[in-house]
Amino acid sequence: MGVDRSHGTAHGFVERDDRGEPTGILKELGSESPLAQHHRDVFYRRNLREPRIRQALDDYRKAGLTSIQDNSWYAPVIHTLARWRREKMLTARVSGWSFGREPSTWGPMKRAPFDKLWVRSGPRKYFLDGTYTNRTAWMTQEYPGYPGEFGMGFDPSWLEAVLVRLVRRQQQGAFHSIGDRSTQTFLDVWTKVVKRYPEGRSLRMRLEHGQVIRPEDFARLADLGVAIAAQPPALVNPEKDRTILGKERALACYPHRSLLEAGVLLGFGSDYPGESFFAPLRGIHLVCNREGPERLSPEQALRAYTQGSAALEFEEHRKGTLQPGFLADFAVLSANPLAVDPKRLQDIQVARTVVGGRTIWLSDNE
Repeated sequence: MGVDRSHGTAHGFVERDDRGEPTGILKELGSESPLAQHHRDVFYRRNLREPRIRQALDDYRKAGLTSIQDNSWYAPVIHTLARWRREKMLTARVSGWSFGREPSTWGPMKRAPFDKLWVRSGPRKYFLDGTYTNRTAWMTQEYPGYPGEFGMGFDPSWLEAVLVRLVRRQQQGAFHSIGDRSTQTFLDVWTKVVKRYPEGRSLRMRLEHGQVIRPEDFARLADLGVAIAAQPPALVNPEKDRTILGKERALACYPHRSLLEAGVLLGFGSDYPGESFFAPLRGIHLVCNREGPERLSPEQALRAYTQGSAALEFEEHRKGTLQPGFLADFAVLSANPLAVDPKRLQDIQVARTVVGGRTIWLSDNE
């Protein structure tokens, strides 16, 4: 089936088949799309926003989650979380992110009622490419079966201006980057920027996802101080990956072990609801039981979910491990993930979740 881009707009395009019929895929429609408008409505209308946040927090505590790094984007979300914190209703610590695509939101987010322990100001989020599920991730090799199709990329001069602005503000950036050409180009631009502003390395610029990375870029990531925030739930459908990318490239996807061996800061999360689930124990199961050389040990996976994620938000000095003087945020499990057969990792249950020394979830089996 061919792909027709002639029905596009400045914000993306509707994919159509050889007969001119829509395939059902809208590629990278931007901030003026109907979906984006609905997204804003949910954030700004309290009757839509608060039930969703409440349900999410309830689900997260049952899964043993104590901290959330969140695409909050709009200030009303922060006001809701701050009010719940004052009322002692907040059951997870939240890093709230601003949205690089909508500068009009930056001021309200900057003035929002953040604090140092519960609702913290996080990085500014930008998108560099799409996903390889719909062949919009920017790749160095064309997609099998789609000659000349490498995905959708970005203007390096735009990225350079963004990075310079972030470094001057001493602000961390979080950049959605799935394809290997997207990450390669980011590193090329970041190399130029840190030559001018070497202090930029300390900002731990984040690449979100990093699902396909050239082997020669692992060392570059480490040298340039760039972190990878990866999502084990993306591993849930390996057959889909093989169909889209081919068997060889699919085995090399999600290069978690190679990143760790190169000394790259790696933290795990969920990308929920972009991915189908968020439970860390199921994510650990996937990365420890996958095919190929990138499989992790349970200890490596657990560290990425705890110490790694804490370091992604500069919080490794007070959370991510259990030790005197750290925040009392932890989950009690039904079995030791470092001692069970890796095939049984997904069978482990959360028995108790504690945040700030307060039990916020207790299983009926306790």
